[in-house]
Amino acid sequence: DVADNLDPDINMMETIDEISNEKTPGQLRSLLGSFLFSTDDVFKKVSVLSGGEKSRLALAKMLLTKANFIILDEPTNHLDISSKEVLQRALIDFRGSIILVSHYVDFLKPIVNKVVEIREKQITVYSGGIEYFLSKRSEQNTVDNKKNTKKKGSSEILTRKDKKRIEAELRQQKYDATKKLTGKIEQMEKEIEKHETREKELENLLTNPDIYEDVQKAKEITNEYKKIKEKLESILQEWNKLSDELSNIESEFT
Repeated sequence: DVADNLDPDINMMETIDEISNEKTPGQLRSLLGSFLFSTDDVFKKVSVLSGGEKSRLALAKMLLTKANFIILDEPTNHLDISSKEVLQRALIDFRGSIILVSHYVDFLKPIVNKVVEIREKQITVYSGGIEYFLSKRSEQNTVDNKKNTKKKGSSEILTRKDKKRIEAELRQQKYDATKKLTGKIEQMEKEIEKHETREKELENLLTNPDIYEDVQKAKEITNEYKKIKEKLESILQEWNKLSDELSNIESEFT
């Protein structure tokens, strides 16, 4: 920052008088006045100035040099609106060349007649002012957006194809992982259906009073009924276990 190089032990008049032997005290005061320093302010020591005042003083000093080329990086930092306007007028009147970096478009408009854009490691020179640059940049953004939209569309098509392929692979993996287990469950369901059918037949027989006229026959039917119920209970427990296992495997593919 140029302001940091100011001598804090001298006043503003002395600061600019160091580099301006050709101007009278009145001219120096007038110059400082154009940078919004009042008559009394010009005798303040640099050490008591605010950040904005130091920046304005540094700019005034810089413009008094006989340089025909200056580089300014965000020169409006620490400046209020009035100070920005003063600097803007001074740069418009400057007869040399200026490299100026700033985010303030309105500040740049009356000063700049050529724009250098550094974008994606490429340098583009626009031989026109800020408004010309912004117009060209807007046109380029429109072209880029159309290209990006087209690329996005192609990307989405590829994504859908990949998604279908992945879904097919997952279905195959799921089938391979559950095929054996599903076969067991289906076989058990057939057994359950067969035993439940026989269980109902035996229940109907046992509800018939005539069956008990043959004690041996009734005993055989009762024993078979008990065995069927025990078998069903065992199969159902195993079926529940395998069904839970199948659900866990299937959940891994969802």
